[in-house]
Amino acid sequence: MKVFPFFIRLILLSITYYLINAVFIDDRLSFYTMVEWWSKLAGYLAQLIATLILVTFFSYSKRVIKWLFLLVFMVNSLFYLTYYNAVGTYLTFSDLITLIQAKGNLTDAIMGYGDQFLKAVLIHIPFILVYSWPSSWCLRWRGSIITSTIYIVILIAYSLSLIKTQGRGLIGRPGFILPTVQLAVYSYASVKNSQINDELKPRERANYLNFVADSDSVNTVIMTIDESINWDLIDLNYEGNVTPTLKRYPKDNITNFGKAISYANCSDLSNASIRKFVRYGEEEKDLLGTDIVYIWEIAKHAGFTPYLIDAQANGVGHNYFTTEERDQINIIQVNGEDDAELIDLILAKREQYPEEKQFFLVIKQGAHLPYYKSGISEVFSPGMKSPVLSQATREEIINTYKNRARFETDRYFEAILEKLPYKEQVAIVYTSDHGQTFDVPGQKSFHCDTRNPDIKEATVPLLFIGPQFLNESVTIENIKNDQNIKSHYYIPALLMTALGYQDSDIAQFTEYFELFEKDANPHFVYDRAVPFFESDAQKKELEEIDVISLAPQF
Repeated sequence: MKVFPFFIRLILLSITYYLINAVFIDDRLSFYTMVEWWSKLAGYLAQLIATLILVTFFSYSKRVIKWLFLLVFMVNSLFYLTYYNAVGTYLTFSDLITLIQAKGNLTDAIMGYGDQFLKAVLIHIPFILVYSWPSSWCLRWRGSIITSTIYIVILIAYSLSLIKTQGRGLIGRPGFILPTVQLAVYSYASVKNSQINDELKPRERANYLNFVADSDSVNTVIMTIDESINWDLIDLNYEGNVTPTLKRYPKDNITNFGKAISYANCSDLSNASIRKFVRYGEEEKDLLGTDIVYIWEIAKHAGFTPYLIDAQANGVGHNYFTTEERDQINIIQVNGEDDAELIDLILAKREQYPEEKQFFLVIKQGAHLPYYKSGISEVFSPGMKSPVLSQATREEIINTYKNRARFETDRYFEAILEKLPYKEQVAIVYTSDHGQTFDVPGQKSFHCDTRNPDIKEATVPLLFIGPQFLNESVTIENIKNDQNIKSHYYIPALLMTALGYQDSDIAQFTEYFELFEKDANPHFVYDRAVPFFESDAQKKELEEIDVISLAPQF
């Protein structure tokens, strides 16, 4: 092998490959740098370099293998890049399934996104020219077959990784590989479909269509899911909380359930579980075994029009949102508004349709990594001087986290207090998707730890705000008076109360009373189910004394 020409071609292919995939590569590099996952950053760069070397070897392979690989490369990469250009997000496994199921609209798609496809073709031309450049040296058949075998092994490894992450992994990985991998996993899932469905078949629950709902004077219900907010930042019983506005609410209009355990220690699982009304002990089946998103259906059956306000991604590409789910609801676009300004979006919709009963699912920005946000008041100091966590002390990180929560969440409650008639017409259920642990920043994940999860990752606030008659309802009194630790499993009952369902129907449908049993120990999911191979999620079982004795993090 002639080393110098090989090296030159490797460099040129790397440059042209980057031109094609710059948006994906830059996103991963930025993300891993921001959260300081240096090991994952090193692994990603190693995979990227190995990929480029492999592509270079293919360019020296026997003619039939060389051109066959280029064809596969182009089909996958063009498809992947065109999709991104068209919708502005990665092609996920669920997106591919949606596209396959909507193949009848292929002609419309080609007509609608022809310009995006052409744009993708043009940016591939430099790569094609470098790859196709003739060479006096080429691999023998043995070398060509070895190169092809390595490629096949990579496809298999990526397929297993995609299965392991339930179709949500491989973000930022080579676009010329992913569609093939996703299609392979889809084919496997189709073959195993009946078996998977049997394993994840949900236990039958009461038919909500037989229920009658009367919300009385309440015409607006808001389910608020905050981002990364620890219980102590909100708790009214703790003087160190960062939401002093809550003290201004009349006691008759607010119920504080104290420390609560989230469904999971990671955003997407908790968000999706809240929307699916997941029951205790039925986590995997209720989440993955049905397409029914009960939060919307229950609201609609009660006569409420459903709206999504997602300050993170407008319901696209995260939290298990699918095209089918988005098509069933109304999405109010968020374009950079602070969390407090989300209330103005609700007011605008109320003014637009004053006679309409409205249900809002609000997913806030909250205080997600890297916590730092320029231009906000530094109530707690010293704080971080930049988003780079490695340049900050533990104290600075915690103070910056609290400042962000003060800015996003206290002002959100202040907007509700001053702008919404929560005493008569508006009911709000508030929680966070998960908490945070600051024990050893830089050495342990703040949340989403799938190996050594900490209780603080899943200890969150839980509040109900609304008219006095709702705060004194049978369901809320039952939950409030129960001595067990509260959790996200109570949220469906709280929402149905706000929507006007009868207490007996709420108990029958949500089965929240089972949480009153002594053996119903609190737990949270930390390693998700893998329905293709493993239908059981890993849950961290908690002792109540551990939750009760949990102290705020300073």
